[in-house]
Amino acid sequence: MSPAYIDCKKTQYCPESLAECQNIPTVPVGGVRFASYTDWSPRIVEVRRLVTSPGTACETTVSVDGFKHGMSFHNEADAIHDTVYAEPTKVLAKNSLELSMNTITGGGETNLHARWNLTIRDPTIADKIVMGIPLSDNEEAIAQKYELHDMHEMGTLPQHKNLLGDDVVTLFDEVIEVARRLPTVAAGGELIVGGVKNIPTSANKVFVLLGVAFDTAALKTAAGIGLDDTFIKIDRDAMTEYMVLDAATMPGFVSTDAFHLDDTVRMYMPALEKFAVRITTTTGFTAANNLRLRYIYGVRKLTVIDHIKWGLTPRTTAAIARATELDEKHSLTERVAAGVIGVL
Repeated sequence: MSPAYIDCKKTQYCPESLAECQNIPTVPVGGVRFASYTDWSPRIVEVRRLVTSPGTACETTVSVDGFKHGMSFHNEADAIHDTVYAEPTKVLAKNSLELSMNTITGGGETNLHARWNLTIRDPTIADKIVMGIPLSDNEEAIAQKYELHDMHEMGTLPQHKNLLGDDVVTLFDEVIEVARRLPTVAAGGELIVGGVKNIPTSANKVFVLLGVAFDTAALKTAAGIGLDDTFIKIDRDAMTEYMVLDAATMPGFVSTDAFHLDDTVRMYMPALEKFAVRITTTTGFTAANNLRLRYIYGVRKLTVIDHIKWGLTPRTTAAIARATELDEKHSLTERVAAGVIGVL
């Protein structure tokens, strides 16, 4: 079984929504935990778009903060949708998260797939009020100043955006799709498919990876490659393998068109220096297998609010002076902390 690769503590540019795609080779009688996350304080984590392949007698459970009350569903073919479409589920966790499968009747199951996103956020004061997290004296004073308790009761607090939805494109000046037909990659080999490298600081831009799609059906049929063999790996800035996706567990075929790529695994991964999309394979494949991969990313301006949220220092003396002027004039740091501006 592939491990859960996401490390919530390594997120730098919150909010981020990172994807997991993995195979669960065996679900024995008594069940198996296939992902576990903890120690991400002070951040909060959402489980989004969880989907599993149908079995005959399994149940998937999401346990949050030490309790099995997050979400559960039967993996029967007539009880869940399919392995392509993920319902827009959302489960919140403050300090721990576990995903597990358990057999309900009979023997075990083999080679079940699971895909999900973790959306990681730095909680605002408004978030803490909604989730019942105690406020410090300073936070309470800000909450009173901006009437956050009243707004919570009235239902008028600013809402977070769905980072995995189609309307996320409205956040960007440009949204760019890149599609590649893959050449031969030898057994044990690796290929850098694409990405963006050497983003100059002077560009003052944020590049956000929004999704990756792969020719999963052709991987299994034309190349004859199965599970736990070929992986799509995402590097971000100085971090390698920031995300690792088992290619054979990505969404199934969604069209009879022979030239149709499989559905996109959505994500929201900002980068300030570079990002790369790589593929590694144990078995190897050839150009004749006609494997294809695509990815999509958005580009927008790096703002003063980004600098405040991410703890960045503007690159020039003039930029520092301007950011300070805007912060003092509009109380940006305080309003960002409150959760009344800059909410994503």
